[in-house]
Amino acid sequence: MILQGKTILVTGAYTGIGLATAKYCLAEGARVFANVKEEHMVGPTYDALSGEAEILQYDVADAQSVRAAFAKIEAQTHSTLDGLVNNAGIFREESFLETSLEQFSELLDVNVKATFFHSQLATKLMLPKKSGSIVNMCSYVGTHGAAFFAAYASTKGCLASMTKSIAKEVGADNIRVNGVAPGFIASNMTAHYQDEIHDMLMTNVAMARPGQPLEVASAVGFLLSEQASYISGQILEVDGAAFF
Repeated sequence: MILQGKTILVTGAYTGIGLATAKYCLAEGARVFANVKEEHMVGPTYDALSGEAEILQYDVADAQSVRAAFAKIEAQTHSTLDGLVNNAGIFREESFLETSLEQFSELLDVNVKATFFHSQLATKLMLPKKSGSIVNMCSYVGTHGAAFFAAYASTKGCLASMTKSIAKEVGADNIRVNGVAPGFIASNMTAHYQDEIHDMLMTNVAMARPGQPLEVASAVGFLLSEQASYISGQILEVDGAAFF
């Protein structure tokens, strides 16, 4: 088991890639703290993870709640955190001309600022051991762009540059920072693409099928593990060779 004995926080673990990542980490031997936003998500997530994860219910965009969550992790683990997966995020498909500044700010708060703050607090827990791995959930559109995704793609592009910059700053302390950039993954975020639209999108994927959350989760798990001990500052695209 490649994550045996490690303690990992996964944000946005209620469904999709986040839930799959939490499951993968547990299966590979990790102690998992799984974040969900709403109280009604706690029970289903606990059950989905077979009662093996510790569920933390808080809004990743609320700084006070984030500090409280990290204080709880610190108290329960004797200040140990080996891995952080910044998966929590919100998705918006909207015309560039019709996206309001308020909508753009919300995307920035959740997708960018929350990742930045979680990474800061996680790094402070990792520094004493001079060991740790942070994985940020980037996106294919953050690197390549896409019509009607200007605001969302902008936030994911921020994550890519943030990933590379933090990696260069904390590398001397043996803390690795990488990103995973999924393409079209079968999840709640893409469920509304049906029939002809779905088929049309798949013509732009060399593997001609959507990816599965577990296929992203296994890439995340690899980057969290010692198998990736000399990999940092990289964005791993998990997209079936897409060419949207």
